[in-house]
Amino acid sequence: MVRNYANVIKCAGKLGYEKVRYETGLDDVMLTQNESLKSYCGKHSRDKICQLILSTVRRPYIDETDEQKIEQYILNQYRLKIGDKEYDDTCFCAAYLANSFLVGLDIIPIWKNLEYTLCINTEHEELEETLYCVVSEEQYGNAALGKWIDEHDVVDGTNIIKTTVAPSEKKLHLREDHGKEVLTAHAHRILNSPYVVEIINSTPFKQHAKQYVDEVKANGQIEIVLTKTDAKIGMVVQTTGRNLKETIWIANELKKKYAE
Repeated sequence: MVRNYANVIKCAGKLGYEKVRYETGLDDVMLTQNESLKSYCGKHSRDKICQLILSTVRRPYIDETDEQKIEQYILNQYRLKIGDKEYDDTCFCAAYLANSFLVGLDIIPIWKNLEYTLCINTEHEELEETLYCVVSEEQYGNAALGKWIDEHDVVDGTNIIKTTVAPSEKKLHLREDHGKEVLTAHAHRILNSPYVVEIINSTPFKQHAKQYVDEVKANGQIEIVLTKTDAKIGMVVQTTGRNLKETIWIANELKKKYAE
């Protein structure tokens, strides 16, 4: 069981997930009624699988220095849905807030499901998010999990392609709509980003948009909305993103640098 768990952690590390968060520590992870993961690793301290497990420990579930995650945890309600029942579960909540999947010990049959539903109640809406808990190496071959990792994986910014085209030579296409002057000025700022290839066109007015980045697509396109304008004018930006996770990374960079 412990060797299997170590292999699950090892595979997660190869995907860039190098640490495993626990609420308190390995002493609360029970393998049997009388044996915790901590006591087991203590007895087998020279075993490489135990050394791997110990080297990846991080506490607590939610990083206490991350004010945004703490605020989300406090203000929203999270319930793990399994079949027709719902449970309070901090672990799945923490994974959701960390944009991560879970790893677990194959102790009881229910944890073989791989795919789980987390119900989230916010001030404005009720959501259901699919999360994954991996308890065996074989589960990493699941197509749905692979797609989820591709869409949510943490991206190393050094691997993102930068265009060699000068900002003044990038294409800029905007419709003759209300607010074009404001939109054009903002577009010229965005074109300075090495991750922006061109401005494809204006978007229809989005009166209900609340965020600067309104939509992100796997083809590298990002829809941006100037939320402080009366008409909520916006544009479609073509970036160098080669997939959804790269485009999400670029969208966050544009938001940090250019959002008003």
